[in-house]
Amino acid sequence: MINIRQIILLILLLSFSSIVSAQKIRISGKLFDKNEGKRISGGVIYLNPDNKVTTSDQNAEYLFISSAGKKQITTRVLGYKSASLNLNIISDTVINIYLQVLPYELREVTITSDSIKNVKITSNGSFILTPAAIRETPRLFSEPDLLKSFQLLPGVVPGKDGSSDIFVRGGGVGQNIVLANGCYFFLPGHLLGFVSPYDLDFLESAELFKDYFPSELGGGASSVIKLEFKKPQSDSIRAQLRLGLLSSSLTVEVPLSKLHWNITAGLKRGNYSLYASLLKKLVSSEIADNLPPDNYSFYDGFIQLSHTSLKWGSINYLFFGNYDKGKEEQKTRSQNADTLINYTNGISTGWNNILHSLQWILPSKGDMKWKFDLNFNRLSMGREIYMKTDKYLNDSYIVGTQKNSYSFSPTINSIGTSIILSHEEDRFSYSAGISNRFRLFSPNTLATEIHNATEIKNEFGESGKSFEPAVFLSSSIFLSEKIQLIAGLRLSSAISGKASFLIPEPRIRLTYDPDGIISPHINYVRLSQFDHSVEGSNAGLRSLLWLPTSKNFGPEISDVFSAGFQRNIKSDFIWTLDAYFKKTSGMIDFKPGASFIFDNSFD
Repeated sequence: MINIRQIILLILLLSFSSIVSAQKIRISGKLFDKNEGKRISGGVIYLNPDNKVTTSDQNAEYLFISSAGKKQITTRVLGYKSASLNLNIISDTVINIYLQVLPYELREVTITSDSIKNVKITSNGSFILTPAAIRETPRLFSEPDLLKSFQLLPGVVPGKDGSSDIFVRGGGVGQNIVLANGCYFFLPGHLLGFVSPYDLDFLESAELFKDYFPSELGGGASSVIKLEFKKPQSDSIRAQLRLGLLSSSLTVEVPLSKLHWNITAGLKRGNYSLYASLLKKLVSSEIADNLPPDNYSFYDGFIQLSHTSLKWGSINYLFFGNYDKGKEEQKTRSQNADTLINYTNGISTGWNNILHSLQWILPSKGDMKWKFDLNFNRLSMGREIYMKTDKYLNDSYIVGTQKNSYSFSPTINSIGTSIILSHEEDRFSYSAGISNRFRLFSPNTLATEIHNATEIKNEFGESGKSFEPAVFLSSSIFLSEKIQLIAGLRLSSAISGKASFLIPEPRIRLTYDPDGIISPHINYVRLSQFDHSVEGSNAGLRSLLWLPTSKNFGPEISDVFSAGFQRNIKSDFIWTLDAYFKKTSGMIDFKPGASFIFDNSFD
């Protein structure tokens, strides 16, 4: 009888062991520099006896899906001592690995991998593109372009032929908000919208949110594009010069390792003015008449200073600027007796944008992390059409001057700040915070008439101010081994003149087996936007006007329901299948045929 009991017990133990060993277990964590506490991305991690290998991502995170049992984790990171850990894993485990710097000085070594060329889809359904992936994108008669690469993603539709505009799930161009270092902004494009202002040599990566939006993201009714600017890739000073047909650029990386500071900078110039006159001779007159002026030029530039240490955490300052300008004049003359008359007809077009952003991530205490953002953004568009007549007597001095002009130069000045607290674990994480933006909208739309010494000005539109405070809370939890729930709530508000608005924005995503072969998901998000971007239709020029919310028209609100499947396949391919229903209210546009230039009743 004793022998039978022992046999039964042995069978039960073996069965339990086989069940435990067959169970899928998540082994995850981060790589850190032991001395400085900074995160290490691009490190290689091995898991044996499973014979699996992975790399730490941009947030220094790694992940293995394995079974229970005795495991060995080994690291291989350039410039660091190898680390090896022997563990007996019985459940989901988080292991942060701290690496010691090798006591050797190496010459610069550049490592490239085909995997950096791939598009990545996150568990939130957002897409991450790297410059290497964008350069592999098929294109026709153009340079690699960030927004044109986004046009190829599911749920994104391009604008008119050749333009860099994107329409995400039925939304408008002005409903796509860009986020850089905590600062929200939106930009028109260079060359009348055919070239985006985000140079690939400036960027580390770009992430497009169009499915599920974490609660800290707000301000856009269709999508958010998050930009990560370039950081030094080695311990030595590095410069890169690129010469292209449409543009040329120069980037510089200056690591100051002893001071724990890094400096990266870049400058880009458009080359259209170098060959514009020749191009207009080669194309038909109909096409040449719609091309920008011969002296049209544009510039983009950035400077980023970053500091990482155990004492101060991570401090990052970013300047990003764009400049776009062109002018064309036609001069004729006639003579009446002793009076010489000069006629000048001209048009100028352009826009400029500047961004200053300071972000501070405090030193981590356990799994808690504090982040502070302070930023300023100014975006201004410039359009002017003018006709001028100068009369000279005996070709010596002016006896009369008359000028009529129409200028359209809307400007937005924004000051933003936010505080975010986050707690990250493998099975459960949450974040909460507050934010506020103050924005000043100035239409700067003038009709001017000058007759000799008399000047008459008529201004259209009124300036407006908007305060946009918000609070938000989000969390992510695994309800079971394979079911993940991500939920959040954002309370967005705006105070503009005598009008005020409060919009609750619930957001929820339910996913089954995020790392499985087939990962189904279902989402609901509400998005709100407290400005309106409307576009005129005159002369083919991009005459965008930004208007704050008011009593006459409230915010734009989008409710999006979506469901589908997604999967990363061995870091080489991704596939998605999604269906969505989107309802947007509060959108406005100009009446048909409205013109900023020839009609002062466009509103």
